[in-house]
Formats: sequence, structure tokens, C-alpha cells
Amino acid sequence: MAQLNGPTSFSLGNPKVTSLSPDNAIVESCVSDSGTTTPSGLPGPVLLDGNQNGFTGAEVSDQMQLVGGHWLISGGTAKGVKTC
Repeated sequence: MAQLNGPTSFSLGNPKVTSLSPDNAIVESCVSDSGTTTPSGLPGPVLLDGNQNGFTGAEVSDQMQLVGGHWLISGGTAKGVKTC
């Protein structure tokens, strides 16, 4: 596989707790970064966050679980979006 350059900037959006119980929560946000690029500056493969097809962000919904006093991600979903 050819070399890829990693993202140069990141945005975690504005995470919001949309559901909360004593030991479970759902946190939603729209995250984005500048994407991976090939050495020539072209977008990397979609599976490696190349921002191809116009998707520059992801709507994320993380399921959190309180374990031993710490919130841990126990699952979640992400969907590519054109902009956050």
C-alpha cells in the first residue's frame, strides 16, 4: 500500500448528551478532519478517511457506559455527511 499523509486538523464538534441514565448515556456530535491524502495531495481511500465523494464529516452517536467510575464507549454509529 502507498504512503498516506494523516489529517492536519481535527474538529470534535460540540458533543451533546442526548440520553442519560445512572449508568448509560448517548453522546452525539458531528466530527471532521482534513482527511488523509496521498503523497501527491489527492484524497486517500474512503475507508482510510480520504474525504472522497464529498464527505468531510461524520455524524456520530456514541453509547457510553459507566464502569468503575469512568465513562467508556460501549458502541456507536457514524454516518458520513457533506458538512458538519
